Amino acid sequence: MSETELVERLERLERAHRRLKGFALAVLLLITALVTIHATQPVPEKITAHKFLALDDSGNVRVLIDATKRMPGIVLYDARDIAREAMVLDQSGSPSILLSDAAGKKYVSLEVTPEGKARISVLDTKGKAEIAIYREGAPFIALSDAQGERRAGMFVDPAGSPNISLTDANGFEMDLGSTGKINERTGATEQTSAASIVMARNDKEHHVIWQAP
Repeated sequence: MSETELVERLERLERAHRRLKGFALAVLLLITALVTIHATQPVPEKITAHKFLALDDSGNVRVLIDATKRMPGIVLYDARDIAREAMVLDQSGSPSILLSDAAGKKYVSLEVTPEGKARISVLDTKGKAEIAIYREGAPFIALSDAQGERRAGMFVDPAGSPNISLTDANGFEMDLGSTGKINERTGATEQTSAASIVMARNDKEHHVIWQAP
């Protein structure tokens, strides 16, 4: 390689080096400008989207806000991606909150019916209510069997009269407290006091077997 060729190559390398330095400087200035713009930008007053996902440090979804479904809701997930709590609006616009165990099975439900009646339910492994607390004209607590049939109930009627009712699988009933019983002689319905016990058959008319007083 001649001296002239060596000089030309060195000049080309120097020009390339200057271009590279200029490009690096331009990139640095661009990054600085973007950071400055981002830092001085005001916090947005509203963020609009159909769905939001909140992730933990491992990239797992922990909170889901979804408005794309016919039942919009918010779902909270545990570290194993199991939905543990959900708050949704059904198609009628009624709100409910569902709490689940570690297997994802729903065990507690809080809801408001379309009629405006509040209800709290403790569910079994099949999703049937074992314990229900609600108001349907009067505050009521109901206990159900594995088939979802009510076996015990406690309520206070609008007049303030308390009652505890028991029903077995054969349809026999017992009421402790104030309840309406049919007078078999007159056919009229009589209201008993809070100090009464009424046991009834499992026939259609629920005829009284025994009562006190």
